[in-house]
Amino acid sequence: MPPKATSDGQELPTKEQALFRQLVKQYESKLYKKGLKTADAILKKCPTNGETLAMKGLLCNCLNRKEEAYTLVKEGVKNNLRSQVCWHVYGLLYRSDRNYDEAIKCYKNALRMEKDNVTVLRDLAQLQIQMRDIGGFLETRQRLLELKPTVRQSWVSLALAHHLQGNYDVAAVILEQYEATMDQVMINMEQYEHSEILLYKVSILKEGGKFEEALQALDKAEDARQIKDVISAMEIRAALLYSLNRYPEAAAVYRKLLKINMENYEYHRKYIAAVFKGQGEMGEEALEKCYTEDLRHACSNSTACKRLPLDFLSGQKFETALRVFVEPYLEKGIPSLFSELKPLYADKAKVEIIDKTLQDMCTKFTGKQSAWVYLCLAFHHCECGRFKEAFKAIDTCIELQPDLIEAHSAKSKILDIAGDSEGAALVADRARRMDLADRFLNCQASMALFKACKAEQAEEVSHLFTKVGDQGNNFYDMQATWYEISSGDCYLKLKDYGQALKRFKKVDEHFADFVEDQFDFHAYCLRKQTMRSYVDALRMLDNIYSNKTYALAVERAVGIYLHLFDNPQKSEEELLEERIASMSVEDAKKERQKLRKLTAKKKKQEESETVATKDAQGRRIDPDPKGERLLKTQDPLGEANKMVQNLLSGASDEVQSHVLAYRVHIRRNRALLALKHINKAIKLSSATAPLVHECIVDIARRVLTEDFQRIYDEKDSLVYDVVQERIEALIGGRDVAAYHQKWKSNIGKFNLESAFSAVKIDYLLDSTNKEDALQAFIKNLEAADFTGISHDTCEQVLLEMTDLLNPSAEILESYKKICANIFTYSRLFMGPDCIDISSLESKMEGLTM
Repeated sequence: MPPKATSDGQELPTKEQALFRQLVKQYESKLYKKGLKTADAILKKCPTNGETLAMKGLLCNCLNRKEEAYTLVKEGVKNNLRSQVCWHVYGLLYRSDRNYDEAIKCYKNALRMEKDNVTVLRDLAQLQIQMRDIGGFLETRQRLLELKPTVRQSWVSLALAHHLQGNYDVAAVILEQYEATMDQVMINMEQYEHSEILLYKVSILKEGGKFEEALQALDKAEDARQIKDVISAMEIRAALLYSLNRYPEAAAVYRKLLKINMENYEYHRKYIAAVFKGQGEMGEEALEKCYTEDLRHACSNSTACKRLPLDFLSGQKFETALRVFVEPYLEKGIPSLFSELKPLYADKAKVEIIDKTLQDMCTKFTGKQSAWVYLCLAFHHCECGRFKEAFKAIDTCIELQPDLIEAHSAKSKILDIAGDSEGAALVADRARRMDLADRFLNCQASMALFKACKAEQAEEVSHLFTKVGDQGNNFYDMQATWYEISSGDCYLKLKDYGQALKRFKKVDEHFADFVEDQFDFHAYCLRKQTMRSYVDALRMLDNIYSNKTYALAVERAVGIYLHLFDNPQKSEEELLEERIASMSVEDAKKERQKLRKLTAKKKKQEESETVATKDAQGRRIDPDPKGERLLKTQDPLGEANKMVQNLLSGASDEVQSHVLAYRVHIRRNRALLALKHINKAIKLSSATAPLVHECIVDIARRVLTEDFQRIYDEKDSLVYDVVQERIEALIGGRDVAAYHQKWKSNIGKFNLESAFSAVKIDYLLDSTNKEDALQAFIKNLEAADFTGISHDTCEQVLLEMTDLLNPSAEILESYKKICANIFTYSRLFMGPDCIDISSLESKMEGLTM
């Protein structure tokens, strides 16, 4: 980046130009302190040189002197607005702070000064693909190809741009033109890279629906022996043949793949699909013959070949195949047997056969070996909701083998599902102590303790495998989302909103890091030519925010932010100001002096915490260990909106995402946006779904009041008129109470969700009639359908009802009684079969280690 001569006195003398070139080399070699000395030497003679000031700012940024860096770079740009170096450095500064939008603007300004600068164009292309500006990425890559047509990456990158834009034919043509430029010597030198490009071209044609052309291209490459990834080529060939309705040929290729890897379930599923499609009604018979004769004899040790037939067999054939599959697991004591069988529980007929088979196995196996039968039988009864039989089976298993860790872990899981979280935590901790070197058992015990709201003990247990004194940072560095979700839920139940919000925000930060981490791979993958994997990674990251863990963290965090907005807490300063207002002049003067000291002390403390980011041992210092600063945010709705927008970018097909968006926007008085998300939720579900109905009634109640109308009269009355018209059309008029009553009458038989929604809306519409609404809620529950309702859902309803409605002791007792009849082992609801914790402890102590 040599400085350019300009008409405004920015040209450096010959000696300083040499120093500037040395400065650039020092920056590239990461000799930042030496570079600063060189920059100072140049500025001593030319103090207003913009490019040197910009480079000095870049060096300061590398030394973590952010404020000074921005000041210097801005001054450099101001002194030399027509220097591409200054604008490029300004872009690099923004890029280091992940402010990619501003960085792109700076790069474009740099290109206005020097449009053919390859370095700036490459940096711009990286940011454009990072931000998924595919149109801009295409233009930049086109320009780079024109400037560097002999560079392989220029061709492949342009093909990638057209591929991502959906121009499949153009992308394939570009790769063909690139192939035409390569001679045999080049191909021999880069065999693997060339193989990847050929397979990438085939995958582009396949994605574009050109199956025949793709198959021809694959045949041509294989005939020339240019394909090195043989397995991938076979997978693509089988998929192309299937897409061309050549099912027997596709099945033949999948059979070859199965002989290579018999445990690949994906091959099995596609092979089954090809056989069914190819032979129609005869497909089941052909598959049965294949799996019971051909494949079974060819690969007698394959677990998948024994497991897959259970999906499509039925009746006596299913029972025979089930016994063949189950017996080796029980003989060898493999604890994952039930995990293999669990998908079969969707078919009631198969569940009955499984039950009969496991009961038979109890008599067939004897002694300690039968413990594994009882272990699987316990899970079976638990899955069927028969907790009494499940506990009997697991206790028998433990009696047969007291030192079997898997049995204790299983009992903990069954206790948790049955609703006894405290008992589950006790047994899980017992299992952990049986093998203190097992990290998995440690994690299980930690989660069970957090769920039982034993936060202090859970923190101690979970930190046993972390570095001493650096536990919090250790979990954050490991991106252990299980820990943050479990602990966050625990603190949320304990109403420690600061700690809970801190945990959920860390999950958000992890996913932001996942997105940022792709940046380094844009250049790497193009250089290594791993295009198929690169495209898969880009598409995976496009949907990263649809992850269930992220959705759960956002739901919890947004709930806390909405709570902060609905229940604002006054700061110490505000409370002190209120006290001062009611004091005499002399006392008020003393208190104001105290207030000034308190404010100064807090400011000084915050500054010292910000500066001191590490302790004496080099460990990071957490400036907000209890999350108190997070709770003091001035804009809780703004913070919630950021997280909701991320969630919508990946999970816009989930009703819960739009419900969260509605709750945020309606509090921001953005009725039109709120209505938009209600309409999307209705399309995904229906207007009668309890969650959606709550939103409809809430927005109708707000919009049709005078207070809400006054807000929009001050802003835009036209927006209010549109929203009002849509709401009236949605509920069939202006009578919100009548709409809600109609919804209740159409429910028929309530379930827990609809009954709770009904009482919340009744209270929302008429808070004076709370007791009648709660009585109706209990009455609806007595005849409600609890099928598929988990203990966690019942517990969540109890917590929400207590916080929102503050019911009487009688109502709470009635609700607990109803839930206790469903979950008879529940400790929370005091179920009749609840295991006494002291007897459980004594039983644990009675077992020998």
